[in-house]
Amino acid sequence: MGRKWTQEEKDRMREIMRAKYANSTAAAVSYSGESLRGYGHQIYQRDGFKCVYCGADGSKSFDTWLTLTCDHLLPKGYPERENEDFIVTACNFCNVAENRYFSKVEKLGLKFDGLTREQLISQRKPFVEEVRRKFKEFWEKEVFPLNE
Repeated sequence: MGRKWTQEEKDRMREIMRAKYANSTAAAVSYSGESLRGYGHQIYQRDGFKCVYCGADGSKSFDTWLTLTCDHLLPKGYPERENEDFIVTACNFCNVAENRYFSKVEKLGLKFDGLTREQLISQRKPFVEEVRRKFKEFWEKEVFPLNE
């Protein structure tokens, strides 16, 4: 299951996005507080509608497009967290694959200060890939054989 957003976080994101798009052509898009057609669309467009971790391509499949989410590269409390440069397109699985990533910062020796968007993606990607690998192993053992 994905990350649970508090109502306060949802309201704050709506407030930020409404202010951002108040005087732009993006305001013509009916903003309803959801990311696929609302605030996330520009992020997805910038990233080519592809998950930055696994490459799932939402421009090729409606079902894949429905799984796209916005993933923050910076933890809560960082001043640039809501900056679009530090929010990327991720499929739902990759977004939540390592949902304790930020809580492991000190233990793993991770840093965020001064890193570019690409460096932050590269830093997180191995953790996401490891979780995907473990899930694939489980699927190959427990689910795929049901097709035989």
